[in-house]
Amino acid sequence: MLFEFQVGDRVETISHCIGTVVGIDHDEVGVFIVIQFDTLPGEFAYDPKDLALIHNAFSDKGGIENE
Repeated sequence: MLFEFQVGDRVETISHCIGTVVGIDHDEVGVFIVIQFDTLPGEFAYDPKDLALIHNAFSDKGGIENE
C-alpha cells in the first residue's frame, strides 16, 4: 500500500501540531510516519490516517501557485 507522505513533507496532526516527516517505517501492526514537531523536542510516530499534508503557498519554481 502506498501513502502520500515522504520524508521532508510538512504535516499537521489531528491535534493541530505542525512538523516535518523525518521517517516512514512499519512494524507488525502497519505503517507509521515519524514526525519532528516545530515546537516539541524528540520524534513522534503517527498513523498516516491521523496526518494531513500542509500545502505550501509557493511552488518548487519559486512562484505563488494559482497565479
